[in-house]
Amino acid sequence: MRFQLLQQVLKGATPWTCDRVVVPLDGSDLASLALPVAEGLAKAFAAELQCITVDPDQEASMVLYGPPGSVGPGEPQPREIEVISADDVAGAIVERARVEGSLLCMSSHGRGVVAEAVLGSVAADVVRRLSAPAVLVGPNFEPESWRGVRRIVASVDGSPLSEEILPVVTSWARSLDVRLDLVQVLSPDVPAWEAATPGDILESNYLHRVANTLDEAGLDPQWDVLHGDDVADAISDYADQVPGTVVALTTHGRTALSRVAMGSVAARLTKTCRSPLLVVRPAELPES
Repeated sequence: MRFQLLQQVLKGATPWTCDRVVVPLDGSDLASLALPVAEGLAKAFAAELQCITVDPDQEASMVLYGPPGSVGPGEPQPREIEVISADDVAGAIVERARVEGSLLCMSSHGRGVVAEAVLGSVAADVVRRLSAPAVLVGPNFEPESWRGVRRIVASVDGSPLSEEILPVVTSWARSLDVRLDLVQVLSPDVPAWEAATPGDILESNYLHRVANTLDEAGLDPQWDVLHGDDVADAISDYADQVPGTVVALTTHGRTALSRVAMGSVAARLTKTCRSPLLVVRPAELPES
């Protein structure tokens, strides 16, 4: 049924909550890029911040110093890191992130099917196995300019899988009291009649209908139809216009309109975008 998830929002479905933000670290500068985002989210959600590392040869906790600016003005402050002794790094991270109320926030190179982290291919493996929201911070993220979440840009494409991001972003928009933008990217050579969903006349009708449904829930979202041959570039350019933007999308799902897999879009966005990504892997998809 079309807009089934939107109807859940209108009916007051149980909102997504965050009680702890989990950030995996390994001592590298790239991994530490996730720290300011994780700290900001923990503060915004009034949640606990849990720094972890996975090492099969170590069981005690350790202390890691974040990069300058990762914890605010002045000298970097020490962070206590819980060491998890496990051979399966991705599995240990997924187990921690699956705890109810947890939000995973980790750095990523933006390679592979979804993203490949500084910890080898861990991020890609984690996102493939985790049916829960996660925040990925790519190598182009600029921690010195991060001042917290100011806007959420949710990318949808007309498919039910892409719309599974909507309950999460609506909860975020309400909890953080930030602006919510809806975007859809269409190729310049896609005719308007093909871009329209069944029953629509204009390509903008789909987003307009989604926005109107969310508006009835008191969210007042903005919306924009973007055009470009490269979906990731179009979203990245749009997101980078406003500091403090988080881009949100599902990591799997295929759009008949732009002919691209959303998983590959997430991978490219993680690599090129200066904004963090909020990704959700639809629960009905099997682990790959």
